[in-house]
Amino acid sequence: MADPLDALLDTEARSRIREPIESARTLPRQAFTNEAFAALEVERIFGRRWIAARFECEIPAPGDALPFDFCDMPLLAVRGSDGRPRVFHNVCPYDGCPVVFAPAKGLTELVVPYHGWTYDLSGKLVGTPFWNGQPGCEVADLGGRPGDLVEVTSETWLGALWVNLAADPEPFVSHIAPAERVLSEYRLDDLAVGRTTGEEPAVGRGDLHANWKTFLENACVNVLHESFVHRTYREAPQVPRVSADGTPTWFHDLDRNLLTFGYRRADFADTYQFPPLPHIGAREEPRHEYFLTLYPNLVISTGAEHVLVAMVLPLSPGRCEVSTILLFDPSVAAGSAADTIRGIYEEAVREDSVVMEAVQKARRSPAFPSQFYSPAWDTLHYHMTQMILDDLETP
Repeated sequence: MADPLDALLDTEARSRIREPIESARTLPRQAFTNEAFAALEVERIFGRRWIAARFECEIPAPGDALPFDFCDMPLLAVRGSDGRPRVFHNVCPYDGCPVVFAPAKGLTELVVPYHGWTYDLSGKLVGTPFWNGQPGCEVADLGGRPGDLVEVTSETWLGALWVNLAADPEPFVSHIAPAERVLSEYRLDDLAVGRTTGEEPAVGRGDLHANWKTFLENACVNVLHESFVHRTYREAPQVPRVSADGTPTWFHDLDRNLLTFGYRRADFADTYQFPPLPHIGAREEPRHEYFLTLYPNLVISTGAEHVLVAMVLPLSPGRCEVSTILLFDPSVAAGSAADTIRGIYEEAVREDSVVMEAVQKARRSPAFPSQFYSPAWDTLHYHMTQMILDDLETP
């Protein structure tokens, strides 16, 4: 059987992608605009890898339920009576109806609106009223037919709720190990989600009219844009990130699925005007700060006093969903200083969004078949493209 990738990316294009960075080209423009290409990415990337899908703070208490779409597939996150978050396919095995239509709080059971089938918070079927025409119908009357909700493999880390649809998923500890190594000077297990003045977790979520890969390119692997797009960086003496003699003031760390752009905090003391807050170092104030991409869909940005966590999910070739939280020392998660940091990031997001959406439109032009790389700046972009092609070439 022919591989569908062959019709989307010919041998010549793949060879150009695999060349050394000095002569390589990126994925062609159809990788950002073509419906069939997007569908193959969902199948071979998002359908097989660990994906950050929602935030744990969105179901904080037992009985909280959150239905959501994952690559056009209905899923349901539920906090069980045991306090454990679980993710299910949000579909009743009998009638195909979603089990939960809208976010809910404090449920003691899940009742399907269509025919009343009832589940406990662990997804076990406990009620099938009148299914056999009798008021006293029992689950046993199904005669062995499937009834329980189908659970999706899930984990939690860094405030995110992760899912993996693969039949034999990679161990989650292996997926996050590179990021935990790089961030070892931060106390990641003792942070709280920033909250609004109403004490609700401040979860940012919205659609970006750009391909999900464009978001990742901008968020971590392309830092040359900083001094041209962002007011904060235009006013900073340390940007672009090179010294007077052209020496980079940053470093890369490439480790399997992790792409890291890091720098010494002292070198950029005048760039980021964050208000003073308790630091979140594991033993002392962190000496390094980072922009990380945990492929394929999580971006982490750290400061000495906060961590930004952003996830991106594809919605169509030209649209993606971006969700964010900020993590702080618990003592200041709801304070005005945390609000100030959130505002700084929101300004950067607005500035980036204008450019990313413009780039998405421009990629429809035949005058731009693909991008070439700057060896000085685009090492992370180059390696991300290699990972994408590795996944797409795995039937």
